[in-house]
Formats: sequence, C-alpha cells, structure tokens
Amino acid sequence: MDDKANEIIARHNALLEGMTNWKNLWDDAANYIMPHKGNITSVVSPGEEQTNEVYDSTAEESLLVFAAGLVSQMVPPGELWFRYEPADENSSEPIRAWFDDCTQRAARAIYSSNFYMAIHEDFLDAGFCGTSNTYLEEGRNHLLNFCNIPIGTYCIAENSEGIVDTVSREWMWTAKQAAEQWGEEKLTKSLREALSSKDASGYGKKFKFIHSVYPRRKKDTKPGQVEGKLRPIESVYVCVEDSMVIEESGFYEMPYAVSRVMRSRNEVWGRGPGTQILPEVRMLNRMEMDLLIATEKHVGPSWLMPDDSAYRPDNRPNGITYWDASNPNNKPERIQEVSRLDYGENKTEQKRKRIRSAFFADMFQMLSSSQEMKREKTAFEVAQMIQEKLVLFSPMFARMVQEKLNPLLERVFAVMLREGMFTPPPEGLEGTDYEISYVSKIALAIKAAQNNSLMELLQIANAMMPFDQSVASVVNWRKAFRDVSRNRGTSADWMRTDEEVDQMISDMQKAAAAQQAANTAKTMSETAKNLGPQAQQAASGAMAGAM
Repeated sequence: MDDKANEIIARHNALLEGMTNWKNLWDDAANYIMPHKGNITSVVSPGEEQTNEVYDSTAEESLLVFAAGLVSQMVPPGELWFRYEPADENSSEPIRAWFDDCTQRAARAIYSSNFYMAIHEDFLDAGFCGTSNTYLEEGRNHLLNFCNIPIGTYCIAENSEGIVDTVSREWMWTAKQAAEQWGEEKLTKSLREALSSKDASGYGKKFKFIHSVYPRRKKDTKPGQVEGKLRPIESVYVCVEDSMVIEESGFYEMPYAVSRVMRSRNEVWGRGPGTQILPEVRMLNRMEMDLLIATEKHVGPSWLMPDDSAYRPDNRPNGITYWDASNPNNKPERIQEVSRLDYGENKTEQKRKRIRSAFFADMFQMLSSSQEMKREKTAFEVAQMIQEKLVLFSPMFARMVQEKLNPLLERVFAVMLREGMFTPPPEGLEGTDYEISYVSKIALAIKAAQNNSLMELLQIANAMMPFDQSVASVVNWRKAFRDVSRNRGTSADWMRTDEEVDQMISDMQKAAAAQQAANTAKTMSETAKNLGPQAQQAASGAMAGAM
C-alpha cells in the first residue's frame, strides 16, 4: 500500500462519480452516431457487431464529413497551416527569420509523426460527444508521439479560470506492456508474478493503471530544466491492483490537450453537434425503421383467409394461389395497404437535412468541392452561404484553437527547443514572446469576414468623403492593411516594419524636395538666359540663395 497511490485512486474515483450521466449520454450518442466508439458503459467484445439497432446512417456519415472537413480545412496534411511569429510586429529581421525557420522545422516534425491519425480520432470525439483529449509525449521512435484518449476513459477538472488543468486517465495493460514502458525493476509484486508466469491466464492478465496529471504547488517547483519531480506539472502512474506508484515525475507543459466544443453553465464536460442533435437522430432512426416495415408490408402484404383454409397464398413472382372455386366465400383476399410512403420519406429527408446541417456537412463540402460551388449558384451566392455557416462555426473554431491546437503547438515548440531541434537563436531574442497564427483554409475564411467588413467600410467612406474629407483620417489605414494582410495569410517576412516604412517615406520626401529644388533652379536658369546682363546677375544671386 502507498499513501500517494491511495490519494491518486481516491481522487480518480471522486471524479468518476460525477461522470455517470455523461457516460450514459456518450454511450447513447455513440450507439446511434458512431457505434465503434461505444463500449463506454456496456462491455462489447472485440469484433462484436455494434450496429444492430441502427436503421439510418445519416448521422454517422455526417460525423465522418465533420471530422474529415476539420482535418482538411483546419489542419491540412502537407500544407502549412500555422506559423510561429514574434508577438512584436516590429521585431528585427533576424528574429522574424528565426521564428519562420522554427515554423518550418516544427511542421516537418508534425508531418513525420502520427499527428494526423490522432487528430482525426480527436475530431470524431469532438463531433459526437463534444469533448476530446489528445496526449503528446516525447516518443521513443519519433520525437513527437500523439495519442487520442478515448472518451469515457479519463476524468477532468478545471482551475479557477475554467481551464482544464487536471486529467486522470485509466486503462488496462498486461504485465509485459508495463515492463516495456517502465522496466521490470519498477513493476509491483503482482506485475512481476504475472510477467514470470508460465500460465497463459497469468501472462495474459490485464491490470488497471491510472495516470494522473495536475499542477504542482509552486513552492515545490524550480524554474529552468530540472528533474521531473521539480517541474510545474506533476505526473503519477499508479497500479490500482497493488495501490502502488510505479513512476512519479513531471512535465514542463500540460501533455493533455482537452477541448470542449460547447459548454453549458456549471458543466466541466463539453457538448457537441452529436449530443445536441441526438433527439433528431433517434427520431430519424425510428422513422426509418417504420418506413422499412411499411415498405415490407407493400412488398409482402397481409391476406384474409377462410378459417378452414388448408392452403396459403404464394407471394413469389409469378406465384399461383389455388382455391376452391365452388365456394366464392372461400377465396383468399389481399388486405389493401393504405400507408403513404411518400409522406414518411419527405419527413425523413427533413430530419436528414437538419442532422447534416448540425455537423456543418454542407459547409465543408462547399469549401472542398469546386463542383458543389459551381452547382446552380454564382460564386457570390456560395461565398454568402459559406459566410452564414462560418458565423455559426466561428465560436466552435475559437474553442478548438484555444483548448486544442494552441496547447499542442506550444508543447511542440517547447519540446523541440529543449531537444535542440531549432537553430541557435539570434541576438536580442531573449525576452521576446511569440504568438501562433493560423493560415489554414477555414482560418482564412473566418478572417475574411473581417476583410469584408473593411471593404464595406471603404464603400461607405467613399460615399461620405465628398461631404467631409476628414472621414479618410478616422481609420488607421496602415494598421488596417497589416490586419488584412495577416487575415489573408501573407507571410510576415514580406511585410516591412513601421520603422522601415517611416524611413522610406522620409527618404522619398527628401528625394522629392531635392528634385523640386533642382527643377526650380533649372527653371530659373532657363529664364535668366532670356534676360539682360544685369537681370542675369540678379537671377544668379537668387539661384545661389535658393541652393
């Protein structure tokens, strides 16, 4: 028994108690929307069929479009979708160049890792249940190892600012897997016995482990690169069966990036499109089942038969049913089916459209399909439709950036910096902060709305300037142009600093003044040629004074 281990287990169990309703909600959503992500409250054997009760796949297809759309439009593989930039726009050229080089190196490290496998699973979780969790560790085979943590296997807690700062995760491993992770010398007694067992049941036995990560008290930490037990984030691995700590260390940054798509008041866990549209999904599933039953009744109708009949009607194609023609009351009669399938089909299609809209399937398809953008719509109409969808999607995008992408990219930067994967920093970098800008398609599409508002403002200003020229001085056009350029994804390297621009303006003004003086002298010289000797002498004196 270990006091530290008991503390971790007790904290984990306390957090689990508040998840009962959430687990039921996630399990219900998974059953209808993403069956293979079920097994949250119920136990499903590997390979067991999980779609027995699903009669319509619209929700699952829409979720797949949602996740694929986020990957292709938000973090597109093979494209640069983020940039590390100095927070000060007037930073020197060497500093800006260094951050640009860091961006390229970090992008290559992400591309060569398993980031895209993990983030796709993460987006699926975000879509169907509203909360997702990605773990980033320094891998053994690759510098960066990303892992999606399945919903229902971890608990979370927030700090006073509403930021998730505590994650407690549980999973099952064999003793062999534990030995590969920590080494035999760190295993508990039960794990060592299972590892050395010759019995298949002992060797294959699985043990429950808990990984708890939370902020360490400031008085117990030290700045700089220090050993694990002095880092800001505490990390403890516990074997539950023996109530023993296997490893106690720490992280410089939070390794778990937990994001919530939407949040309700006083709730720690998030809600997503799947949980919000779940009543519609259930209703569509029931309606589709009823339509299938009604269709089956049309194909295989019911019959009225004499109670003393010894034969049955033949419903097969070209089938023949024989009856006793001597008794007309003995003739079998087909029951007329009067259900209107077209009414049911119209209602189910309405439900499908609502489900697709909830997962923004139409927006992602418009963004990714040139054919869809051309179909019976002008480019302006498509742009307006996308802008309408983006207004609804923008809050979701902002939360994903703040809670998912920013923490992951900040940790990537810190890990690579500590490992010496960046070039030596230039002089003057010390004390310089950086920021992350996003240049993916959807990020630029959202930012384009700001550009559109500026263009509308320009049109209004043009209409007002004939009446008041001072209107043009209201807007800081230089800053507005920088913001527009940033929103369009223009590289920071292409932009001159304010000091450079001011110097260019000063040089141009001096050059213009010198040119004007030269032109004035030339004009006066030509004029003097047409004057008499006394006038020429007076003009020469005037030109000398002008020079």
